Amino acid sequence: MSKKVLIGGLVGVVVVGLAMGGWVYATHKATEFARAEVDKFLVTSQLQGKVTYQEVTASPLGSASIKGIAVTAPEAQGVTIDEISVKDAEFHDGKMYKGTLNAHGVKVPLVELANRQTLSPSDQQLVQGMARMGYGVLYGDLGMTSGYDAKSQQATSVLSLSIKDMLTLSLDVGYGNVSEELIKSFMAFSELAATGTASQQQMVGQLLGALGQAGNVTLLNNSFRVDLQGLAPRLQKELDKEQPGLLAQQAGVLSQTLSQGLIKAGVAQADAQKAGTAVSELLQKGTPLTVKSNMAVPLPVFKNGNFMMPAFTDVGTYLAVTKTTISSGT
Repeated sequence: MSKKVLIGGLVGVVVVGLAMGGWVYATHKATEFARAEVDKFLVTSQLQGKVTYQEVTASPLGSASIKGIAVTAPEAQGVTIDEISVKDAEFHDGKMYKGTLNAHGVKVPLVELANRQTLSPSDQQLVQGMARMGYGVLYGDLGMTSGYDAKSQQATSVLSLSIKDMLTLSLDVGYGNVSEELIKSFMAFSELAATGTASQQQMVGQLLGALGQAGNVTLLNNSFRVDLQGLAPRLQKELDKEQPGLLAQQAGVLSQTLSQGLIKAGVAQADAQKAGTAVSELLQKGTPLTVKSNMAVPLPVFKNGNFMMPAFTDVGTYLAVTKTTISSGT
C-alpha cells in the first residue's frame, strides 16, 4: 500500500469521525433544546404535573420526538400517546411557520373518562352506545401538516385522523392573501389560550384583533374525505335493535334532503343526486366519500373585506359557488 493511499485513508477516517462527532454533538444540543421547549410549553400551558413524558429526542435537521406521553390530571387520567413527532419544521422568531406533527398510538378510555363526569342523559346514552359497538376505548393516530409562504402569502393545512375500526378522515385546505401579521396574530391568540389564565375579555379581544386582519383572505382549495367502513356495520347492527332498517331509512331522508337543497342552491340535478347517493352509501356501507372544491379562481372568504360578513351563509350556497363535488368510493 502506498503512502498516498494510506494517508488518504487516514484523512478519510478522520473526516468521517469528525463529522460523526459533530453530528452527535449537534443532536445532543438539539435534544437539550427540544426538551427545554417541551418543559417550557408544559409550564406556560399549566400542564406541568398533569402531563408526563418518558423521552425527548431531536435532530439538527428540524425533527423531534416525544415518547411515552401520559395524562395524569384526574379529569383525563388514562389518556396516553405512544409518540408525538415533529419533522420538516421551520421557525421564524421562535415561531413554527411550517412543519408536520404526528401523534401515534393515541389511547382514550372513553367509558372510564365518562364515568368520572356528570353527564346528561343523552350523553350517557351516547357513551353506552359507543361501548356496545366496541368503542369503550378508542385507539387512533392524528396528523397535521401546515405551511406558510410569506412571499406568496399563501397558507396550507392538511389534517388527518384515524380511529381504529371506526373511521378515517382527512382535510386539505389552502388560503391566499394571508398576511404575516395575520399569522402572528393567530399565533399570539393560540399562546394566550394555552396559558389557561387569560380572561374571556382578553381572549375575545385577541381573537377579534386577529380576525380584523383576515378580511381579504381568499379560499384557494378545499377537500375533505371520510371513510366509515369500520363504523357503519356496527352502527347498523345497533340501530336495528331499535327498529330494523332504521339506518337505511334515515340515510334515505338525509340523501333526499341534501339533493333538494343542492338543486335549490343552483347545483345541477345530476350532480345533486350523485351527492345524495354518496352520503347515503357512506352512512349505510361506510363507503369513502370525497368532498372537493373545483373553483377556477380564488374566492373571497368575507364580503367587502369585512370579517363580520361571511361570503358563504349556508352549505348549499358554498357548494354551488365553489363548484364542489361530492363523490363516493374515491
